[in-house]
Amino acid sequence: IPDSIRLLNPALPAGATEGFTNINPLTGQPITPPVTNTLFNFGWEYVWHCHILSHEENDMMRTIKLNVARQLPTAPVLTATGTGPVSLTWTDGTPAATSSGNPANEIGFRIERATGPTGAFAIIGTALANVTTYNDATAVNGTMYRYRVVAYNASGDSPSNIVTVGQPPIASPTNLTATINSPSQIRLSWTDASNNETSFAVWRSVNGSAFTQIGTVNRNANQRVATGGTVNFNNNGVTVGNTYAYYVTAVNATGVSAPSNTVTVVLAVPAAPTNLTGSAVRINGNLFQDRATLNWTDNSANETGFQIQRATSANFNNATSFSVGANVTTFSQNVSRVLNYYYRVRATSGVGDSGWSNAVFVTTP
Repeated sequence: IPDSIRLLNPALPAGATEGFTNINPLTGQPITPPVTNTLFNFGWEYVWHCHILSHEENDMMRTIKLNVARQLPTAPVLTATGTGPVSLTWTDGTPAATSSGNPANEIGFRIERATGPTGAFAIIGTALANVTTYNDATAVNGTMYRYRVVAYNASGDSPSNIVTVGQPPIASPTNLTATINSPSQIRLSWTDASNNETSFAVWRSVNGSAFTQIGTVNRNANQRVATGGTVNFNNNGVTVGNTYAYYVTAVNATGVSAPSNTVTVVLAVPAAPTNLTGSAVRINGNLFQDRATLNWTDNSANETGFQIQRATSANFNNATSFSVGANVTTFSQNVSRVLNYYYRVRATSGVGDSGWSNAVFVTTP
């Protein structure tokens, strides 16, 4: 039987002060602070009810408080079967047949469930004392749940062990990138953000068409334990002139993750840069060199870099080459004074190189 926790005066609202205020007999003033109507634990409280009407009318019924032995119930040992619905079974440390008068007897059980690896527990059901089973018909197959059962009595709660059923959600792959290895191969790389996938599915769209799965990367138990590793996939047989878009999903027996980020690859020779200009200025304090600077317009969106050629003749015989990264549109270098130079630039990629830009003639001061 649970404790009797009730207001001091059940006939008045909580917080009321009527009928509680004592008067100081020496001063005639109310004693402060006043007593308020609050919840109070009366323990095991009973009313001795007298059916003599005169006693009842004169409020001669009084509470009787029994002080009994208290002991927390034994914590249940919980097991679960199924993934949706889920059947729960637990042990009862004080079965009815052998525990009459045991202060550790439970009043009942609370069944609690949490969703996912970090969700908060919430009550989904209750069971009377000595009941040891519960069926969670609301559990959805493919969802990870954590369960516990709490035995309770007047002394408090005794929670069981926590049992997990179902697979945790699959984290989406991250940081997907694409590199053109050759005119016929695009290499994909991504970060494994999950530890429960059995494979990765690679999806591709060609020239804006619908995405279709083009490959699978299987994962063994050792590979999927450690998250944060890099996974690679080579898409062979691609064709120059097409635009490819890719995303990746993680897969296990219970479902598929949300897709990774999408990357797009334009598999075409980059367009040639234009509007190349060049000039040279004197370097203060340098008796032998001047500073040459080039600028150009980047007309492509798929170059991996730019190649700059420098020569002392307009036919670029015996030219010297320099490189800068993608999307760079300027280049500077120190050159020998009193010499004249020819420069030209082209875009480069794994598919091929663009044509050369216009050539510029740079005269040192």
